[in-house]
Amino acid sequence: SVKEEPEPEVRMVNGKPKKIRKPRTIYSSYQLAALQRRFQKAQYLALPERAELAAQLGLTQTQVKIWFQNRRSKFKKLYKNGEVPLEHSPNNSDSMACNSPPSPAVWDSNSHGSAPG
Repeated sequence: SVKEEPEPEVRMVNGKPKKIRKPRTIYSSYQLAALQRRFQKAQYLALPERAELAAQLGLTQTQVKIWFQNRRSKFKKLYKNGEVPLEHSPNNSDSMACNSPPSPAVWDSNSHGSAPG
């Protein structure tokens, strides 16, 4: 298999080898929105899906993989604390319904006007 990431450089700190970490990835709002939409559909990506999404967003496959891992962890934590209602579950097929504005109540229209009579 092809290795995407080169071996991290090692620097000596106080006589001990220490890996030099890559700087933290800053995702654009477009990338985040696309990743979030994909996560709403499925919490896990197959390799070809991950490759395609990474290519679309201009990210590495590793960045996409790590984002999904972190997002699953965050979702699990929120869910465990009862902060994510069931309708926000990514596996719910009707997940977009919770984002739509409430439809106007037809029966409420007369309560503010003058009653006929």
